[in-house]
This record gives sequence, C-alpha cells and structure tokens, in this order.
Amino acid sequence: NASAFKETSDVPDLMPVLFITIACGAISGFHSLARSGTTVKQVDREKDTLFIGYGGMLWESFLAVLVIMAVGVRPNDQLARDAGLNVHEKGGILVDECMQTSDPDIYAAGDCVLCKHRVSGQMVYVPLGSTANKQGRVIGTNLAGGKETFPGILGTAVAKHCDFNIGCTGLTEKKARELGYNVVTTLAPAPDHA
Repeated sequence: NASAFKETSDVPDLMPVLFITIACGAISGFHSLARSGTTVKQVDREKDTLFIGYGGMLWESFLAVLVIMAVGVRPNDQLARDAGLNVHEKGGILVDECMQTSDPDIYAAGDCVLCKHRVSGQMVYVPLGSTANKQGRVIGTNLAGGKETFPGILGTAVAKHCDFNIGCTGLTEKKARELGYNVVTTLAPAPDHA
C-alpha cells in the first residue's frame, strides 16, 4: 500500500526546496517542508489518506489532503549526443557565452542547455522560459552577424499556489556552504503585494 521513493545523489539540485502543500482553498492550513536539510523519506497512502514521513535523525509524519512534489526535470539532449556535441555527464548541452556548442556552426538554447551561474561561476541546469527567450535573442543576433553574449543566470523563479507566493534566487544554502560562503538564512512569511 505504501508508495516510497529513494534519494539519489545523481539528480541535479534543480530547486532549492521540496515544497509539500497540505490543504488549499476551503480546507484551512498550509504546511511547507522548506527547511534546510529536510528530506522526504516516504509518502504512504492508506484509505484515501496521505501520510508524509520526513526528517534526518528524527522521523516525523503528518496527515495530508494534497501533496505536490516538485522534483525537477532532466534535459533532453539526445539529438546533441547523437551529433557528437559536448554534453554534461548528468545531462545538458554545453555552450559558450554566444550560445555556440562544441561545433561552432551549431547553437543551442533553452531547456536543453547548461548556463553559467553568475554567483558561483559554475555551469548549472535551470530551465526557465525567460532564460530561453533571452538565449534565443542572443542566437538570433549572432546568426544575423552581430556579436551578442549571454551573461548567465541567477536562477530566479517565482510560483503561486492558492494564496501563497513562493520564490527563490541565487544559491541554495547548501550550495553556498559548499562554495565556502558564510551563510545566514531566514524565512520571511508575510503578505506580498506582487
């Protein structure tokens, strides 16, 4: 009856947190596992009721009416692999700042490419429509004889669920610590005017 999923270290860290939302609309209450170091271990279904278990050293669980898991996506780079272009081992076409691939006659943009993160300097996979649009404009300018570059991304994303707005930008706490930054974190739950 239980439905469990395993943690895997080979999946890219696409979103800084896994948001689990309980109840919406007529049912009051909102709970988010947006705490640093929180890993969902299991989601069980029993008699049309969902139970979420999470934690590291401590195991906690709670009743859920609705569970939304944002676990990310992987780039479809098979065409690039078949063409012999350089791709990242975990997926994603490698491009330069002009959006050229390892073959200077082939450009790539959007959800299939890795981008330079403007804080870490590392190549990352953050598939966003606004980024794809900007990359497409860079390619168009360069194909028309111009010399345009794409500076990279910060990974800014905003989503709305019911009456809650959720946003992120920059590095995750975990990634910032890995890179040697002195990190301070905070949650700021408050109404917004966006």
